[in-house]
Amino acid sequence: MEEIKLIYNDEGTITGHNGPDLSGFSDLTQDQIDIKIQENKLQSLRLQRNSLLQETDWSQLEDVPKVLKDKYKEYRQYLRDITITFSSLEDVVFPVKPE
Repeated sequence: MEEIKLIYNDEGTITGHNGPDLSGFSDLTQDQIDIKIQENKLQSLRLQRNSLLQETDWSQLEDVPKVLKDKYKEYRQYLRDITITFSSLEDVVFPVKPE
């Protein structure tokens, strides 16, 4: 994940950052904020996983030879299980797409 950078003005006050928008978090405890951040990371992981699955949907069509279907079967199952195995994009190891 990209490092968060703070932007300071000449007086040393933070005037901006490249991090997530935390407005609306002011009434939450640190534990609640940590949970929200983890949920956002998991959602990002799901979006990337879904995109990779979508790219290989064609491999499971009826007219695709069984040999080719089987090549993609394990890859696609690993992607489906990725949110169980990993909880964030920082930790995830994506499988190599079959050729």
